[in-house]
Amino acid sequence: MTTKIPEGKRVFIVEGVSGSGKSTLVKALAKKFPQATCFSEEELLFDWSDNLLPGITEFRLQLFGKVLDLLENKKNGMFILERFHLSLKVLDYAKDEGFNERYAKLIRRLKNLPAHIFLLTKQKKSHQERGKDWKSYLAWKRKESGSLTLKEMYAKERALFLKLAKGQRISYSLL
Repeated sequence: MTTKIPEGKRVFIVEGVSGSGKSTLVKALAKKFPQATCFSEEELLFDWSDNLLPGITEFRLQLFGKVLDLLENKKNGMFILERFHLSLKVLDYAKDEGFNERYAKLIRRLKNLPAHIFLLTKQKKSHQERGKDWKSYLAWKRKESGSLTLKEMYAKERALFLKLAKGQRISYSLL
């Protein structure tokens, strides 16, 4: 693995657009740090098919609060999270009322942890293997984002990921 690991960090968050290699990086980090606890996007209910469930954003906010409880209490633990706070904001098409206030509280807590974000910005594969439901989801997502094409939608998502990473002032690196 050639990714530089910042010193003093024990919470690694892997974020990025679909198909950018997040799962691959998580596996490499887990191999490098076998003592780390890993939470993948499926374990955090962030699989693409969950986005359409009513109330899923509220549930994710609550779940992420519980994950932060764990991170705050395990002072010597090391954690690798695939998709966490940036994805929650970038992919929040539900526009739940009060979301921004609750999200800001999570970010304040996260800033107090020795966290580092690995932000993957280049799409490497398109997940063609996901089939008809995936294509329907992408069409819905493209419409919700106001994008004419998938390329335009992914460009918007990349820009928002980067804007959030810069604005939140949490240690990050672009990959």
